Parts: sequence; structure tokens; C-alpha cells
Amino acid sequence: MVARLPKGPFVFIPQYFGYTTRHCFQTRVRAFMKRLSMYRFPQSLSMLAVFCTALILSASTPAIAQTASTQPQPRITSAIDSSSRATLAGSRPRRAAAADDLGAVPASLQLHGISLLFSRSAAQQTALDALVAAQQNPASPLYHQWITPDQYAAQFGVADSDIAAAESWLEQQGFSIDSVARSRNRIFFSGTAAQIASAFGAPLHYYLTPATALRAAQKNFAPSSDLTLPAALASSVLAIGNLSDFHLHPHIVRGTPQSAQPRYTSGQTGNHYLTPGDLATIYDITPAYHSGYTGSNQSIAVIGQSAVNLSDITNFQNAVGIAGKTPIVVLMPGTGTSVFDADGDEAESDLDLEYSSTIAKGAQVYFVYTGNSKSYGAFDAITYAIDQKIAPIISSSYGDCEPDLAQSGYNEYNSSLEQAAAQGQTVVSAAGDDGSTDCYGEYKTTQTAENEQLAVDFPASSQYVTGVGGTEFPSADVAAGNNTYFDAQSTADVVSSAKSYIPEMVWNDDVAATADSCSSTVTCTPTSSGGGGVSIFTAQPTWQSGTIGGIAIASPGHRMVPDIAMTASPYNAPLAFCTSDKTFWSSGQTGSCTVGLRDGSTGVLTVGGGTSFEAPTFSALVAIINQAKNSTGQGVVNPTLYSIAATSAYATAFHDVTSGGNQCLSGSDYCASPGTTDYAATTGYDEASGLGSIDFFNLLNAWPNSVTGGSPSFTLAASSVSVAPGASGTGTLTITPSNGFTGTVSLAVSGSVPDGCIVLGSNSVAVTGATAASSTFVIYTSPALCSSSASAQPGSQSGSHVARTNTLPPRPSPWKQLPLPASLAGALLLLTWRRSRLRSKLFSAGLTLGLVFALSFSGLALTGCGGSTSTTNNNTTTTTNYTPAGTYAITVTGTSGTTTSSATITLTVT
Repeated sequence: MVARLPKGPFVFIPQYFGYTTRHCFQTRVRAFMKRLSMYRFPQSLSMLAVFCTALILSASTPAIAQTASTQPQPRITSAIDSSSRATLAGSRPRRAAAADDLGAVPASLQLHGISLLFSRSAAQQTALDALVAAQQNPASPLYHQWITPDQYAAQFGVADSDIAAAESWLEQQGFSIDSVARSRNRIFFSGTAAQIASAFGAPLHYYLTPATALRAAQKNFAPSSDLTLPAALASSVLAIGNLSDFHLHPHIVRGTPQSAQPRYTSGQTGNHYLTPGDLATIYDITPAYHSGYTGSNQSIAVIGQSAVNLSDITNFQNAVGIAGKTPIVVLMPGTGTSVFDADGDEAESDLDLEYSSTIAKGAQVYFVYTGNSKSYGAFDAITYAIDQKIAPIISSSYGDCEPDLAQSGYNEYNSSLEQAAAQGQTVVSAAGDDGSTDCYGEYKTTQTAENEQLAVDFPASSQYVTGVGGTEFPSADVAAGNNTYFDAQSTADVVSSAKSYIPEMVWNDDVAATADSCSSTVTCTPTSSGGGGVSIFTAQPTWQSGTIGGIAIASPGHRMVPDIAMTASPYNAPLAFCTSDKTFWSSGQTGSCTVGLRDGSTGVLTVGGGTSFEAPTFSALVAIINQAKNSTGQGVVNPTLYSIAATSAYATAFHDVTSGGNQCLSGSDYCASPGTTDYAATTGYDEASGLGSIDFFNLLNAWPNSVTGGSPSFTLAASSVSVAPGASGTGTLTITPSNGFTGTVSLAVSGSVPDGCIVLGSNSVAVTGATAASSTFVIYTSPALCSSSASAQPGSQSGSHVARTNTLPPRPSPWKQLPLPASLAGALLLLTWRRSRLRSKLFSAGLTLGLVFALSFSGLALTGCGGSTSTTNNNTTTTTNYTPAGTYAITVTGTSGTTTSSATITLTVT
């Protein structure tokens, strides 16, 4: 007897299907069953047909290597009833102050890319915490055994039934579903302000925000109260995101007119400034270069929220004499069009790309940024870089003070950062430029308590992130004419003139910034100091304990920031960069880096400071570590940093900064007393400079191997592909062995190409010696090319072809869609069933199974959703879809035994 399927034919679809594959299959089966219902088949036979088709599909679809018991279990077990609701505490942004309320936004205001983020179950959270801890424990067999985003989804995402239930409720509220995250923990959807107010019980209002030194006063929107959700759904939801356009500010400090015009160590003035070559000398990076370590075969994802002119990065590389690689630009899909933001965001991204690509000159830098959709920003770019695992290192120079972020925002973003840790991604973030009062300037001048409260910057304050603070050189050591640490001036400019390490103190230019910036309270930025202090959200990690430099680390019970520090002053030896962002040009300047590093018209330089320069610099150093240690990723590097610092290597691998502090020194108009005078530099670890700055080559020598005992491993690299819409492009996958690795590496593809597909030249590659092995792949950007090529070439990856859904005209019969074998099988079944009603049910079932096999071989169930040809009035109209112009990230994962390595293929369609 064949059991009937309750509530539709989809409960038996194997749970290890990818969501997109299941959704595609379900759509096809629904359409087929609807047409099939016109005929009077016994229901048992119809159900058997669907069940057998699912079995055939399951045999042809690659499964994630997880047992059924580890699959996410459904948590939404009752109907989602809006009459019983729960409040999502802390979901109203702190900056949406009632005093600044300008009234409701128009009901018709359209928001795209709103996100519903699911929480992890208690069991999942416990398992993930244990996994991350084991991955950083050299004694564990899971040490540095990273998982892929798809493995993360299989273990720590949500059940498909929960996604379907949430999607159904959202659609009932009038929203349209945009997509589901690869990690299967987030749904993106769009709707109007009226729908948001109705669904979440929180109307959107406009709020006036204060002006800063870089931005004029703005009108931003945000929920006017905490959100509410149906109780059946709320227990599984961590956050509703992208309902506000309060964007993050970059951690870059603009040079003042006095500091914005230094010359080189030259015959003109003798002033000093810094370039990547100077940092290589000061922090002892040069010996690593001489050893062949430049970050080769490594990649870094730099985060931004503005477009950039790549010519600025090229001009900088040429001007400093370092031929770094041109960054690959990745616009986060669904975030709008690429635009330039001239309020500091473009300059921020310029310097991040310039310093990461010239410090790790052998690495490939990806620039991951968001478009002009108002509700997207840098945090979304970070999440995307994690969800797609674009690179093993993520560099962010953006952040928000913790009180402003609130618990809800912290929970939302910290959840993604733990995923990055499990995937082996190292996240490095600037610790802030407002000293111990990180919220300063986020509120109006009348909100004294909010501006002057002690606070640290997130994501630097996360336990899954390395926070980089700021130091500076004593003004006398870098003064014009003092050649103790710099080459003497001559008739020619010297681009990199530092001669050795220069003693450091904590970066604190509050007094100078107050004098320069605060003549007007409209754009006053009186704080100019390295961020640091104690988190209010993150518990103190186990690795942030013990003794450093003979002094025990304090135990406040919460995480302390920063972890390390490097030079960041815009006054004492500022850092040069190139940008088209006129916000950073001094008076009279007409260009940036038009002649070398100078403005060709005025001869001045574009310079600045801030922890923005230090995040990409340290990210580049992690890339060099990865290369030197044959690593596919380090994950959270803080346990290693602190463990090295706890040994005798501290004296050689770190520069202990023991003078100065990041307390507020701007005066009583801007500082509370005594609450903002807490963080002074001391011996060992302190909240002003962390462990201190680094001697990189000594740190590199003290760094442990990524695999205990130097076990055999390999790294996977992929070339990028650029094609026109509708065309195809070929690339190469390269597998580089280390520590004597040999064996067969199996390849798998994840990610998708809209209206396109990727075909691997081989599903596996044999590595037989010490030299690298390679394989090719082809990317097609039209469904027609995919259908004609994927079946003819080996290595076609099931699920990598996601076709755009087209609306087809109704067809009177399902058989008109089927090739001859299926039509014959159907006719045979109809004829035989009529004549065998008294025969056994087993015979009927066997005929049905034969039909299913015929249908499967005809391609009904195994083709992508949608189509390109429709027939109307006996005239055939062909609709051709191409992959839209844009940049797409496709991940290829190589696996051999317990060793894995991932690489990102960047497809640019122009």
C-alpha cells in the first residue's frame, strides 16, 4: 500500500537538498501536479509518482556530508498568528531620539533588502561555541579545520520548513521575498513603510542627526519604537535588519590645513610623513619580504559603502613604487547601483585598498561594498563577505559605539562574526578615533551624557574580531629636520625615508584637534585619539587573561579593546594616500596624486590619520602570515596573539607602549570628569594600546604552524573571469600542495550565477608531487549555453545553474511539454490502467514507476526553473535571458580527507 502524503507532496523531499534546488523542484512539481489533476488518476498513483521523482532527484543531487541527526530541526511548529505578539527588545536605534523626531515617513516609501535573521537554537549555539573553541585549540583534531558556508548552513542554519513558514507570513503581510542567504539563516524581502508599520507594529519616522566634521546634518529614518512579531515567529528570530538608514561613519581623521601640506623628507621643508614603505621599516616587515613572503596566493576582503576610482589605487601604488594587484570590485547584490559618496566613505575605501594592496603586495584584494539603497551599509557588506566567504581575511574600518548599537544590533552582527570564525575568516577592525568616548559626535551637542559616556567600538569589541588601536610618535622625533629616524632632506624627494623603529606612545591629539576643529560647534570634532576601553556586551574571553610583560591582565569581566595598536596620528608623521574624495583636499588643492603623491597644481599631499589606516595594514600582515604558514585561514587570531605575548617572545615580537593614554583631553566643554580619564598606558596589556605595536618579523617567527606538526595540506586558488552578457569565459583553478601533500582533491561549487552556470573541467584533481596542479572551468551567462553545454562537458555542477523565472502562457495539457518518450509512457499508462482495473495494485504501481522514470529521463524534474521559449497562437516566441551586468562571487571548495580549502571565483559581467 502506498501511503498518501499529508498536506501536499513535498514533505518527503530529502532535507539535504539545497534550498534553491528544493524550491525549484517544488515549483515544477506543483505545476505538473496541477496539470496532472485534469486526468482521473488514482491519488495513490499520483502520490507515488511524486515520491519516486523525489527519490530520483535525490540520487542525482550532491548532498552535504552531514547525517540526518545534525540537520536543523523545525522550530516554528504552530501557525503564525499575529494576534499574539512579542516585543523584539532593543530594536529601535538609540540615535532615533524622540527629541529629534521629524514625523512619519510617507506610507508609500519603498524599502528593499529588509532582512529577517533567525536565531540559532540553544543546541546549535552550544555546538558552534564548542566548534570555534576547538578550531583554535592546537590539541584538538579540529584545530584549523574550517567549515564552508554550506556546511555552516547544514549545521547551524534553520530548517526549510521554518524558512517557508516565515516567507509565507511575510507574503501575507504584503512583502515580496527577494532571496534567502546562502547560510540559510536570513530572508531578504522588500515592502513599503505602511507594510512595515502593520507587520512589525513600529511606524518609520524621520530623525535629525547631528553634523560632524565630514557630514552635514542629515535626515534619517528608523523605527519609532521597538518592533513586535507574532509570538510563534519571535522565538526563532534574532533581528529584523535594514529598517534604518543610520549609516556607519568611517574611522579616518581628516588632516587639518596645517598637517595637510607636509612635503616629503625633501629640500623644500624637511617635514616627514609615512607611506607603506615606511611602515615596512618601522614595524620590521621588510625581512618577511626578503624571505619571499608577500601574501602571495592569499586574499583580503576590504569593506566599504561607496564606489571608488581604481585609478586612485593605481596612482598610489605607482607613486610609492609598489606594484600591488588591482583590487577586484564586488558590489553586494540587491543593494542598488554603485555611487560615489563624497562624505568620507570614498576616501576611506581608497586608503583601505591602497594600504592593504601595498603591504601585502602579493595578495589579491577584493573590495566588497554596498550600493545606493539607503538601508544598506558597511555592516551588510561584512555579512555578505562572510555569507559568501569571499576571502579568508576581512578588513573593516567602520564601526559604531556599543551603546548606540544596542543589544539587538550587537546580537545581529555578532552572530555573523561567529560564523566567520568557524569558517576560518580573520576579521580585523579599527578600534575607533574618539578615545575612551567612542560615542562622541553621534548625538547632538545638547545630549552631553550620551556624547561623553565611556564606550568602545563594535565590531572591534567582538570576541571574534581583532581590534586595532592607535599610537603616535613623539612630536620631537618626527619634527622637520630631526633625522634620527628618517633620511635627511636632500634636493630630491624620498618617498620612503624611515630608517628604523621609532618609539611610540598612545595616540592622543585631542588638544590639537580641539584647537583646529572646534572654532564652530556645528562641525566640531574635538576628539582625536585611539579607541579603547571595556565592552558592555562581550564577556571577557578566556584568551584575554594571564600575564603580559610580567603584569597580570585586568579582569573587568568583559572584553577589553584594543588588541594591538599602530601609528595613527594625523599630526605627527601623518599617512599619505590618494583619493578623488574632495572632502580630504586642503584649501586650494585641485587634485590628489596627479604627479606622484602630490597635487600637480599646488604640490600638496593628501594625508590623514586614524585607526582606518591600521586595520588594512594588519589585515595585510595576516595575509603574509597565511602564506608563510601554508594556511588557508587563521580564524580568530587573538588567541595566538595573546599566547605569544604571554611568553618571553613578548619582548621581541611586540613593542610595549607605556606612555600616554586615550582619555579625553579636549577640555571641560567636551569631557566629563573624572569618568573619561580612565585608560592610561601601562606595562603589559592596557585598554589604550592593547598588547602594544608589533615587530612583525619576530612575530611571524613566533607564530605557530596552522596545522599541528605541519601536516600535509593544500591551498586552492581561482582566477577571475570577465565576460559580456550571454557569452562564456574560461578560468583556472590551481591547487598548491604544502608539507608533502599528495592525493586527489574533490571539487564542489556553491553560489549561483543568475541565468547562467559554471562547468568544471573535472570534479577532482590529482596532486602527485610538490608542484601545483590545475584544472579549468567555464562560466556561461545564458540559459541556452547552459542547457547545451552542461550535459556535454564533464564537471557540470548540479545546482549552480539558477535560471530566472519567466511567466509562461498557460498550456492546456501537460503532455505538450514532454518529449516523445514521456508522451508514450503516459499514453501507455492511461491505456493499461483502463484495462487493468481489476489487476493488482502492485502492477499499477509498477506502471506508475515506469512513467516516473520516463519523465525523469525526459528532463521534467532535472531542468532549472523557468524557461526561454513559449508558444502562443502557433507562433514560437523565444525569450533570451542573460546574466545581468555586475559582479558575482562563486565559491569552489576542494576536499581531500579532512583537509579543505576554498577559493572565490569573481565573475564580472560587463
